Amino acid sequence: MKTLTRTIIFLFIAALLLTACGPSAPAAPQPAADASPQNALADTPAAIQDKAPAAEATPIGESGEVIDVATEAEPLPYDPDATHLSPEDWRDWPIVPELPERARVIYQRGLAMGTDPHAFSKVGDCQSIKEVLLGMYDQPGNYVLREDEQYLQETIDHFAGSFDRNGQAVKGGFNAASVLSPLWADPENCQAGENPIECEIRINKPSFVIISLEVWWEGRSVERYEEYMRRIIEYSIDHGAVPILSTKADNVEGEHSINLATASLD
Repeated sequence: MKTLTRTIIFLFIAALLLTACGPSAPAAPQPAADASPQNALADTPAAIQDKAPAAEATPIGESGEVIDVATEAEPLPYDPDATHLSPEDWRDWPIVPELPERARVIYQRGLAMGTDPHAFSKVGDCQSIKEVLLGMYDQPGNYVLREDEQYLQETIDHFAGSFDRNGQAVKGGFNAASVLSPLWADPENCQAGENPIECEIRINKPSFVIISLEVWWEGRSVERYEEYMRRIIEYSIDHGAVPILSTKADNVEGEHSINLATASLD
C-alpha cells in the first residue's frame, strides 16, 4: 500500500504543477515468473494519430512565457547541475522528485498534440498489471485513504479510468525488447506494424507513462536494457507523454546495475 500511495503522491504533484501551467482540467517488485518473450525488434511506422489536437492548448512555461512547440520539439538536454542528482546515488534520491522545466515542456507540448490530461498509461510486465499496480483506485470501497492522505482523492478523481486498465503495453512476461516489437502487439486492437507502446499511446493518448520494465532476464546485458529503455522513453516524449521510471527491489543481476542504468536514463 505504501508503494502505491507514493505513486499516487507523485501523480498528484505532477498533475498539480503541470496542469497549473495549462488549460484548466483539473509491495516491492519481484522477478516475473513468465517466460521471456523473444528478443525480436523491427522498425515500425510511427503511431497514427486519430484525434485532432486540442485547439485551446497553448503551451505556457514556468515563468508564464508562451512555448513555441516547433522550437521545443527536441527533448531538452539533460542538465545534472539542474537536478543535483547523481545516478550513483540513486538510493538516496527523494521518492517524489522535483519536477524540472523539461517535464513541463513535454507535458505542454503533449496537450498541443492532443494528449489527454486525465490519462496515464503503464508500460510493464506482470508487476504493472492492474491487479498489482494501482488498479484499486478505480474501485471505490476497495481502498482507504488515511486522514493525512485525503488530499490524494483529487488525483484519483483526476485520473479516473487510468488505474484499472492494463492497456496495450502491459503484459506478463513483457520486457524492454518485447514492448518495441510488433510481434507482441494485440492484433485485435493494434494496427498493422504497431508495437505495444505505439498502440497504447495512439489509443489512450496519455499525458504520463509509468515505465516499469526492470526485471532481470538471463542473457541480456545492461547495455541492451538501457538501449531499449531509451527508445521507449524517447517515443513517449516525442508523443507528449511525461515518462515516470521506477527502480526494483531485488539485485538478481548483481551490483544493482539495472537500477543504476535506470537512474542514468535521461
